[in-house]
Amino acid sequence: MTIPGARLNIPTLHEAVKNYALYRDPIIRNYAVRAAGTCADTDFFSSILETLSVFAPQEQVARLEVLDSLWGLAKRIPTYRKVLEKNRMANLYRGLLIHVSDAVRDPAVDAVALGELRDTSIICDSSHRAEARQFIVKYIPTFLSGRFRDALLAAVEDEAWLGDTSMAADAAIRVGYDSANAWGDKEIMDSIALLIKNIEGQNAVLPKRIPRVSHIDWVGLESIPQNIVINFTSSSVQLHLLTEEAPLTVLNMIQLAHEQWFSGNIIHRVVPNFVIQSGDPSGTGWEGPGYMIRSEITPRGYEREGMAGMASDGKDTESSQWFITDCPTPHLDARYTIWAEVISGMDDVFQRKMGDKIDSVFPVR
Repeated sequence: MTIPGARLNIPTLHEAVKNYALYRDPIIRNYAVRAAGTCADTDFFSSILETLSVFAPQEQVARLEVLDSLWGLAKRIPTYRKVLEKNRMANLYRGLLIHVSDAVRDPAVDAVALGELRDTSIICDSSHRAEARQFIVKYIPTFLSGRFRDALLAAVEDEAWLGDTSMAADAAIRVGYDSANAWGDKEIMDSIALLIKNIEGQNAVLPKRIPRVSHIDWVGLESIPQNIVINFTSSSVQLHLLTEEAPLTVLNMIQLAHEQWFSGNIIHRVVPNFVIQSGDPSGTGWEGPGYMIRSEITPRGYEREGMAGMASDGKDTESSQWFITDCPTPHLDARYTIWAEVISGMDDVFQRKMGDKIDSVFPVR
């Protein structure tokens, strides 16, 4: 990364990176922070850690990931690690990861911080282990909304890694199990079931799983139109529906369109050279209509731009959130249901930005 240090009237590249890490433009800040993450420099570690709280949650996630990268360097470079331990930055970092959910109620930040706890150099002694167990047991019952799904999974995995077999842990994870059961999240339920058996024994009694059945409108399935149009303020995208390959998914999307579910939604996720994503009226990416449908995986792949897929948290967890690819994405093949393909308006897909509003979605013959 080249930074015009002279223009800033500062003498070194090192100072330029530090300065840009606090720059007013978030894109420039994130580039600077990522650059700092490749350098074994305790000043970078300290400044990123100490200023973490002044930035928005989206940037806090990026900064936590960079701190994790820098911590990885510290584990490989004894002199770097020694300085961090000596100036107490190491313990500040450990404390941040353990206590972050007390201060930040953002699911993405929580999930990243909790995920980084599973490191023997973070939970490095009995006191840190005891402290982490105490707080994770407290956090689990707060992650009961679907938007906290990733944070709940990370906390459950932390509990397993810590080997907490207390009754307090058992009670907390059972609360988490009930929430995951309501969402139909098999991955979390399986993880918690294993934990419960480790605590209570192999004969532990688990709540019955709520059955997930797709309600099929057979009459509606016979009369599905060929295409669907997504209207934005001054443009539109038309997709051809792949009814023969994903009939239940297409039927679900048509029914939601008839109910005006998508009207007023925003594009809540834009990843350049990957996808745009919508289908959540809350605009957070964590909500849906309150039910799930079956996955419909076929031989068709994401071999070109303009393929419309369904977002999911695993098999049979799709609902209303959809995405459109803006380049070939073969790593999604056989993982995400493909229900349509763009036949006009692909240039408009390329131009979508975070927060763009959808006026309407309606089927056409």
